[in-house]
Amino acid sequence: DLTIDQRDITITADAKSKTYGDADPALTAQVTVGTIQGTDAASGALVRAPGNNAGTYAISQGTYTYGSNYNETFVGADLTIDQRDITITADAKSKTYGDADPALTAQVTWGVIQGSDAASGVLTRASGENFGTYAISKGSYTYGSNYNETFVGANLTIEKRAITITADAKSKYCGQTDPPLTYLLTSGNLVNSDSFTGLLTRGAGENTGIYPIFQGTVAVNSNYTITYQAANFTILGVSIDASASSNPVPLGSTATLSATISPMVSGVSVVFKLDGIVQGVPVLTNSFGVASLPISGLAVNVYKVEAFAGSECATSTAYLTVYDPNGGFVTGGGWILSPVISSLPYMQLGGKANFGFVAKYKKGSSQVDGNTEFEFKAGNLNFKSSSLDAMSLVVAGAKAIYKGQGSINGAPGYSFMVSAIDGNLKTSPEPDKFRIKIWNTATTAVVYDNQAGQADNADATTNLGGGSIVIHEVKSGKQSSTTVLVTDNRELNLKLTEPALSLAVRLGAYPNPFAKQATVSFTLPTDERLVTLDVFDMKGSKISRMYEGKADANQTLKFNFDGTSLSPGMYFLRLTTPNKVENFKMIMTE
Repeated sequence: DLTIDQRDITITADAKSKTYGDADPALTAQVTVGTIQGTDAASGALVRAPGNNAGTYAISQGTYTYGSNYNETFVGADLTIDQRDITITADAKSKTYGDADPALTAQVTWGVIQGSDAASGVLTRASGENFGTYAISKGSYTYGSNYNETFVGANLTIEKRAITITADAKSKYCGQTDPPLTYLLTSGNLVNSDSFTGLLTRGAGENTGIYPIFQGTVAVNSNYTITYQAANFTILGVSIDASASSNPVPLGSTATLSATISPMVSGVSVVFKLDGIVQGVPVLTNSFGVASLPISGLAVNVYKVEAFAGSECATSTAYLTVYDPNGGFVTGGGWILSPVISSLPYMQLGGKANFGFVAKYKKGSSQVDGNTEFEFKAGNLNFKSSSLDAMSLVVAGAKAIYKGQGSINGAPGYSFMVSAIDGNLKTSPEPDKFRIKIWNTATTAVVYDNQAGQADNADATTNLGGGSIVIHEVKSGKQSSTTVLVTDNRELNLKLTEPALSLAVRLGAYPNPFAKQATVSFTLPTDERLVTLDVFDMKGSKISRMYEGKADANQTLKFNFDGTSLSPGMYFLRLTTPNKVENFKMIMTE
């Protein structure tokens, strides 16, 4: 036999590759050992391992053959599926502070996704919830292992939350504590438990007026954009009436400084001042608008009370009388030179005005008894008292003051105040001084005041042109003698009470003032075995003794005083008896 053996050949598959998603390339092979004869050709097809994901797949001989004439040795190769290149670009996102994050998304901006492939996983962003920019990263977001992914990030921007704050208009009365400044959120809202700190403030000032309400320097935090709608803070005016502080009180009692605010509101700060004794004591008004301050330990006097509402946006003045119903009394008579004060109806002209008065407390009573007359012919003014105000008489050292009611030229409806200084009671003797203030009771319009514009409790400053003022002390509950004064060539007929008349010592000089010569006289109510009458100058030096001897009751003794050798000025008569001493001032002119 002729045996034809198979020809040995080696078939080696060609390695192949493709990109994920593309069609397979044709699988081919080469005869790497041996020679194919004639026109023999391969038939059938190579095959590869199944699968379409990126990876390596073995190429096998499958049905690929040159036929039975060949002893085929097959050397395999691989089909490689490469990852498909894509670029994933995150979408920029934004939200408002306090809102939930929007969905983070991305787009394939280069390359093509194959078939129904879809992304899985999520994009992530940098942590934080305050206003600002936060990077978006790939996180677990992917289209799978079949893709070679390039990631291009973006940002999540947290925008400020817009809110509109509208301040509430506020008001208070002058002197009250500010109410809280409040607001409404008219647009937007606070989130994340945020709250305002130092949100609102107002323009400085405590006087009556309108003050703007401002947005504060620290509103909440930087996560908000605030639109502020302003409002006004109004300080409303008040009026104050301290007249209740004028209620007189007896010595040793507690006085109450009181002022009423109108309208009647509580919480208004009222400051009282009392003639340097009480300075700047603040008291809040009650629900009736009344502020009260008790004061004890006040001496006998007339005190000026000033009440100020808030930052002195309203003030009121009153005069508090502390009296001693068991104290001394005052008598006076003489004349003053009335000044010209064109704003007062009875003071269009100046000139001489005569006066006479006595004021004392009734025994065991707070009622004041006495009489006051004031005549100013040049001003056509003739004033007579009809009554004295209870508890109004204050005798304090060299000063006396009292008030009452009366008539002018016979027409009632007037009130008056007398203030007098007994200069002989001063540490250094000085001229007596007198003041009278008269006003219409109904309208309070002042019609006469020889010290116009001064406080009611100011010391009298108008020197007597003639006459005398004497403050009489009361000791051991008994009244001392009363001097009935002789001046201006006539005796003043004061309506004294009978007990006063029975004890009256009449001492005087006329004319007074005088030019070199004057007549001095005195009358005693009882027999006295030794009486002296001396003249002293302002320094207290005795000038002369005019009389020394006895005096019979109700006998008037008269003497001539010659001042030819003396200098003009003030001189004092001093009448001394075993039981009492009386003084009288004389004024010698050029």
